[in-house]
Amino acid sequence: MTFLQGLKKVAEFFFVISFCCLVWIYSLFFGGKNPKGVKLAPVGGGVVKRVLAFLFIGLGRWFMSWKEGTNVESHEKRMLSPKKIVNHNDSWVFFGYDSRQMLLARVGFRGNGKTEVWLTFFTEKYGKMKLQQEIGDWPDSFESISSNSLTFSPVIIGEKWKIQYSGPMKCENDGTTKMVNIDFVFTSNSGIYHTDKHLDSLSLSTAMSAMDWSRSYFQNLRSQNQKRIENGGIISGTYTVDGHEEQWNALSIRDHSWGTRDWRFIHRYIWILVSFPESVRLSGVTIRHMCFTTVNYGTFSSLVGGWISGEGKDVFPIVEATPIEEVGENGEIPTSFVVHFRPKCSPLLSLHCHREEERMQNWVVGEGKFEVVETHSLFSLSSFSGEASVGEKGVGMVEFGYSSRYPRAVFHSAEKQF
Repeated sequence: MTFLQGLKKVAEFFFVISFCCLVWIYSLFFGGKNPKGVKLAPVGGGVVKRVLAFLFIGLGRWFMSWKEGTNVESHEKRMLSPKKIVNHNDSWVFFGYDSRQMLLARVGFRGNGKTEVWLTFFTEKYGKMKLQQEIGDWPDSFESISSNSLTFSPVIIGEKWKIQYSGPMKCENDGTTKMVNIDFVFTSNSGIYHTDKHLDSLSLSTAMSAMDWSRSYFQNLRSQNQKRIENGGIISGTYTVDGHEEQWNALSIRDHSWGTRDWRFIHRYIWILVSFPESVRLSGVTIRHMCFTTVNYGTFSSLVGGWISGEGKDVFPIVEATPIEEVGENGEIPTSFVVHFRPKCSPLLSLHCHREEERMQNWVVGEGKFEVVETHSLFSLSSFSGEASVGEKGVGMVEFGYSSRYPRAVFHSAEKQF
């Protein structure tokens, strides 16, 4: 590094500190207020801890962008770090859905040399079809994203992917095994959400300030380093079941995460993905796709993250949402519920969720200590003041995650352990 390059980095360092302080002062005096009686997460700690947390996060992001950059291309072509690191995770997921059908396709590379391969789809004609071989081994080459005959191939980085499968799947309607071929294409029609760019620093620092800080806390914080890319689109193509070809066309959100993921470290989470057939404009906000999560784990007890995107490439972070303990905290997942959320610099919105329990599936992971419950769901959107969205309703997924500390029956009879 030359002297001028070093001087530039020092200037950037002080710019980040100044910017963090200005944003904090602005948010302290001019930030939005919650409607009376409405609980929203995250809830922060004292003022000093909030400022320190904001500075930690701002400097950390500056350092990581200098060290690694925020370019997504190198992470999208293949598994980036084929090393057997404890709790390593490199996971690609494609969701497809409309009111009649649903798809989940996932390949996850784990640090123990194994892969998690999930492939399930529901149709009116065949009911639920599911891949039975859900555990695989790392491939010899990491130049593609493939395991157990399920392959994801990038055509245009960040914009278009092929989703292909050929092999047996179980039809849960009649218990028979059928030969299935899938040839789908995911085409993006939204911006790309990247946690390094879009996860809101103020919301993150608020959640961080509520925690008890200690040496072990910061050690745990550094150990759970995971990044995520998400964007919305459509999935189209054909599939055949025992030689009978069918067309597929559905809304979609895809997710790619990599880094450290220890399921046993997470207490619980709710993950909501919603797409609308046409863009919805409500209270000055345009939404075609949205995705957000509320999480309770060792380093953040009330973390909120997520995004909305309209027809263009702009992505806006979701900064507040209904606290996770308000929905399903007793271990019972509600069929219908309402969550409130606020995109950055926007009014509060309400999402009405209805889980179609006949289209539900679950897995047990983390050595039998964590359950993932995923359900095809229908949604309607309104402003908090009651203004309803105009146009068609949304469709997507609701995913609940529970650790074994919650009274879920599956922990007494877990069959699938990765």
